[in-house]
Amino acid sequence: MKVSSGGRQDPNASVATPAEGAVDPLSSRPPLHSLDRYIGERIMIFSPHPDDDTLGCGGTTRLLFEMGCNILAIYMTDGRFGCPSMTPDETASIRRLESVNSATVLGIANLQFMNRPERGLRCDRSTIKEAREAVQQYNPRLVFVTDPDAGHPDHRTAYDIVLAATAGEAVEVLRYGVYNAVRPDVLVDITKTMAYKEKAIREHRTQQEREDYVSKFKGLNAYLSLGRGPEVQFCEAFSRR
Repeated sequence: MKVSSGGRQDPNASVATPAEGAVDPLSSRPPLHSLDRYIGERIMIFSPHPDDDTLGCGGTTRLLFEMGCNILAIYMTDGRFGCPSMTPDETASIRRLESVNSATVLGIANLQFMNRPERGLRCDRSTIKEAREAVQQYNPRLVFVTDPDAGHPDHRTAYDIVLAATAGEAVEVLRYGVYNAVRPDVLVDITKTMAYKEKAIREHRTQQEREDYVSKFKGLNAYLSLGRGPEVQFCEAFSRR
């Protein structure tokens, strides 16, 4: 195509076409992931803070619940610095209740609290042992944990703990993003459960009052559905370990 600055386009000029062998950027993304292989299985979610699981994989969690899965969420820290207007102890107490209420919306039947202080999560022997014992006792088919490239140090540490705790175990591990968008190997259509995810996010009132997580994560999940057709409106993204 010939184009000159300020001039008219030549009506007889050929139209540029994609180069032979060029890759459509949308075609390189992973296909939508079927969850059918997990029907009735045990699922485990490690959440560094009381709301991370809801934000990163809440829609997928609800889908798994509706497929008859038994889900255990492990909250690794108490989120005590999540509300500057209250004392850390008050915040930790309220956020624990918020996580229970949110888990109920998503269909999480089993909850455990490791009770480490926020920003105090360490990948040490005792924490790895506690996580490994939980994995071995529950015997999950699938484990979710935060992506290590997030900005919060607790997210990186949570990943390191889970990586060590699942070493040698016959379990699939998927990483979810919260403060970062993961480069996905897996995309899950959460259109039918987005309303549950929104309701679950709203249960974390101390956080929603500070920032509109509902709008921002609806926007992110809508963006991840780009190019999937009109029936797919929201997706969550995961990376394999």
